[in-house]
Order: sequence, then structure tokens, then C-alpha cells
Amino acid sequence: MRNRMMTRPKTLAGAALLAGVAAVALLARNLIAQSPLAALGSVSDFTTSEYFDKPFEDKVRTTISGAEAQPQAGGKFRLKQLKLERFHETGERWIIVQSPECLYDSKERTASSPGPLTVQTGDGRFSVEGVGFLWRETNSSLTISNRVRTVISGVLPTNTKP
Repeated sequence: MRNRMMTRPKTLAGAALLAGVAAVALLARNLIAQSPLAALGSVSDFTTSEYFDKPFEDKVRTTISGAEAQPQAGGKFRLKQLKLERFHETGERWIIVQSPECLYDSKERTASSPGPLTVQTGDGRFSVEGVGFLWRETNSSLTISNRVRTVISGVLPTNTKP
């Protein structure tokens, strides 16, 4: 949000009008922030993205999408068919996390679920499956709770010595 310089009102009436407009804008902002989003119902094809800091601010760092999102209180969304993608600054896909359902907290920038998930590297050579997870955008961490299974695939080099 950009700061804008405001000119000083030349009359008392102008000052009162300016104060009134500011109060209404602040009240509207607070009401929108506190309104129960759950009343809006489900949203199809939910997607949100986060971008890198400068100098890569035009590049997507993380995309979170779901086939359906049910708004919850406090900036949270219950997502069905979660797909979380993380990218390098070059735009190359680094990792893909998928889960049938999760709770996405847009304020805390986390996603979690007691259910199953799969994680795969962008090149498909490494994957992890498990049950129960917590993902934190702030430090790019993914914690998998239970029944973790790892698969490494690909061609091994032929000219290596034992």
C-alpha cells in the first residue's frame, strides 16, 4: 500500500469532512476484516500466491491451490485437494505437496492436516508420503508426523567405484 500525502484542509469544515471520511474508511476496513467469511460459502478453484523479495519480486515463490475452499473464521480456509507448489527464483518448480484436505491459515501462512499427503521434487526423482503434516511458509519447513515413506528414483551413475 502506498502512502499518499494529504493536503491540509483550509477550513474547519474541510477538517471535519476529512476526519469523517477517514473514520468511515477505518470502520469499513475493520468490519471487512472481522466479517464471518463462512457466510460466503465455498469457493471453487481457490489459488493464492506469494512472491519473492527484491530483486525477484516479480517471481512466484509459493502457490497454494485447492479444488474447493471453505472460508473459516480468522483468515483460515478448509481446502479440498490441496496443491502447494514451491519455486526457485528461476521459476523452476522445486517441490509439490498434495493432500486431499487441509486447513490453510492465511494470516499465519501455514497449512496443516491430520490426513495423508504426498511430496515430490520438481524433477520427480524424490517423493515422500506420510500422514499428518504442518507446513510453514515463514521458514519453508514441512513437518510430516506419521507413517513416512520415502522413494528415490532415477538412474544411478555407471562409472562410480564402490
